[in-house]
Amino acid sequence: MKPLSLKNKIIALFVMSLLITIVAAFFSVKFVIGDYINKSYDSRMVSNVNLISSEIKQSLERDISVIESLDFGIIGIRDTQQKLGYEQVVKLINKTALSDKGSLNKEQSQYFIDLARDHEEGIKITQIYSETGQAKVIVSKKKNGVVDFFTIDLSLIDGLIKRYSIPGVYFELLDGQSNTIYSTGKVNLDLKKTDIITVADSKWYLRSYIDYSYIDSITGRINQDITKYMSLCAFMMLVVSLFTLNIQLNPLSKLKILVESLAGSDADLTQRIELNRKDEIGDITKSVNTFIDNLQSLFLNISSSNRSLNNAREELDTHIGRNVSTVASYNAQSKSLSEAIDDIRQSSLDVQQQIKESMELAEQVSHQVRETAKKGSFVENIVITLSDDTEKISSLIGGMDTVTKGISNILNTIQKIADQTDLLALNASIEAARAGEAGKGFAVVAEEVRVLASRTRSSTTEIDEFLDQFSSSSDQIVSQMSQVLKNSELNRNSTLDVINQIQLVEKAVGQINMINSSISIAADNQCTKMDKLNAEIQLTNNLSDEITDSASSIARVHGDISQVSSALTKDVSIFKV
Repeated sequence: MKPLSLKNKIIALFVMSLLITIVAAFFSVKFVIGDYINKSYDSRMVSNVNLISSEIKQSLERDISVIESLDFGIIGIRDTQQKLGYEQVVKLINKTALSDKGSLNKEQSQYFIDLARDHEEGIKITQIYSETGQAKVIVSKKKNGVVDFFTIDLSLIDGLIKRYSIPGVYFELLDGQSNTIYSTGKVNLDLKKTDIITVADSKWYLRSYIDYSYIDSITGRINQDITKYMSLCAFMMLVVSLFTLNIQLNPLSKLKILVESLAGSDADLTQRIELNRKDEIGDITKSVNTFIDNLQSLFLNISSSNRSLNNAREELDTHIGRNVSTVASYNAQSKSLSEAIDDIRQSSLDVQQQIKESMELAEQVSHQVRETAKKGSFVENIVITLSDDTEKISSLIGGMDTVTKGISNILNTIQKIADQTDLLALNASIEAARAGEAGKGFAVVAEEVRVLASRTRSSTTEIDEFLDQFSSSSDQIVSQMSQVLKNSELNRNSTLDVINQIQLVEKAVGQINMINSSISIAADNQCTKMDKLNAEIQLTNNLSDEITDSASSIARVHGDISQVSSALTKDVSIFKV
């Protein structure tokens, strides 16, 4: 199979790029733009459902608000209907129904009586339908036993929904019993959203549906139009590109002829390509001409260098002998230097080992210092806690002293009450004695009261003595607590001084570790550098050996240089320079 030319390859690549662009545009429109249209429809539908629900609710609430504020008699029924524009206004009084058109027949009156039977005070909404199937709503209000009925035509919903409708989106309004109030048709589609409208304890359901087949048809038409225009543009670009490519690639044939002539057996390095262009092909032409110029200069230089090579060949023999003796002397000096480096390296290793032991000892000291600092901090916390507890106990003892004084006051009061009770019992005994036989029982009671008063006095006296002892003990405890508080403060200050000294020691140990670490790093670097220097010296020795071997090899191939020089002169003579 014959390979494609550069021109055909460029054409094939361009056609493939156009096809990929058209296919990518097709699927972008089908998926990306289609998804965007679906999301836009969903967003607009949700927004419109919320607007429709809000306006229906606001409209009914306005009517209910107006109805709640109405207060009219039988004579004002017609005026109310004409003023508000409702379809019908009915007032039910004592099972008598009167409308704006006069009295109702028996069947009509019975209908409104049935509606009012379970009516409670306030507003109630009832969904009805006319004989033609048109949806209506009856708003009834019961106040002081009188029920007013207002029939409202829901035809405004039709205009409201149509105002917010968009192609491909359909709505359906249902009452609480799933009866259809209004529908735009095509409700057999998948349900997309249901919004609940609640007015005066009545619920309506606004359902929305999206016809995705309609959206797909819109996306398909857009996709077809874009694909059609892209294909037309691709065809026009292909025609223009072929014409331009033919003009741009024509100079390459001249370049091909020149390169073929240079590859032949009779190469002429004096010929050039004359092409006045300032694009990439012009740059390639200039580069080829420059390459031929350089090649021509190269062959001239080769001829000159070949002559110089013959002259330098004789001097090479002399320099080879000198290099061999110099390399032998250098090998002896390198051996002495290598031994000195080994001694320095061993000394660095000894210093590094000592530093390592010093760092381990410093780490142990640092660990012990940190442990001591932790224990000092723990002691400080204990002292602080002890001081706080001592202050709290002193405060509590002060409170107990106050309580003791209060108890003492109460005991004084009890003592006075006991004295008065004893006095009253004495008076009662005297009166009982005067009463004779009739007061004997009362005399026994009075005697028991006196005994009880006497016991109360003795008990209060004992409690008072006990409180005095308790108060004295509390004063001694407070004094001891004050002394403990002072000693705790002294211990805390001493502990803080010890902790500060320990922290200073810890910092000093840290600085020692840093110094030891720096010395260890320096020793490691010294050993590393000694190893590198020793390796370099060993490499130099190896190189000197190779130089010696190379000198011998140069001597062997020296005789071949004359033959190569002669052959090179013969090859250069082929080119016309």
